[in-house]
Amino acid sequence: MVSIDRPATPRHPGAGQDDVSRQPTLSPDHTQIAYVRNDTIWVMHTDGTDQHQISDRTGTNPTWDPSGVRITYTATSCTGTPGTFRTGTDGTTPSEPLTPTACATQDAPLVGYITG
Repeated sequence: MVSIDRPATPRHPGAGQDDVSRQPTLSPDHTQIAYVRNDTIWVMHTDGTDQHQISDRTGTNPTWDPSGVRITYTATSCTGTPGTFRTGTDGTTPSEPLTPTACATQDAPLVGYITG
């Protein structure tokens, strides 16, 4: 009999059964982690505290800007194609569409915030 070890699915501290986290990325100052949780963008401190959702829509591929105060991510744009959005890390800043440029003045579908 052969045993195959499968890599564990990454989970953030305190994650429930359905809270799968993926695509973690470390902030430029190495104090925070941005990640995808339940298809939205979240941020937490590297010790697992202060977990909060920052995106107001579903998204993937969070990327820190060099200042560490904003994150860009990929989400469905107003055209229905992938677009690039930017938001702050405190969870209170609405996402700003960067591309496609036609969406700069239009809203994309929003998602509700998950609390608790």
